[in-house]
Amino acid sequence: MQHGRKLIKGHTNGEIHVWNGVTLNFDTVNYLHEDSIKVMKWAKYHEWLIPVDKKGCIHYWTTDLNTIAKHQAHTSQVRDLDFSSSYGKFASCSDDRIVKIFNFGTFKP
Repeated sequence: MQHGRKLIKGHTNGEIHVWNGVTLNFDTVNYLHEDSIKVMKWAKYHEWLIPVDKKGCIHYWTTDLNTIAKHQAHTSQVRDLDFSSSYGKFASCSDDRIVKIFNFGTFKP
């Protein structure tokens, strides 16, 4: 996605809404999660989007919203995730009281 031209919003029903920032119209609505999306973060200079749903499932998407991988990371709602400064790893924390650290290249803890 071109910087500053699109807006992405996660919805409580698992939809991802993409708005065109130039025309102010919907570009797409995608049903990519089975539950409400709680956290979304951009990674690797906006080349990847990492959303997490209420059930603790982490998805790995390209900028055109193709799912590359998904991982059931937690047994309950994820509250946040963040990346290391090198983007080689990221951590997620959840209501299950567990913090998990993932290798971004392999998408595994």
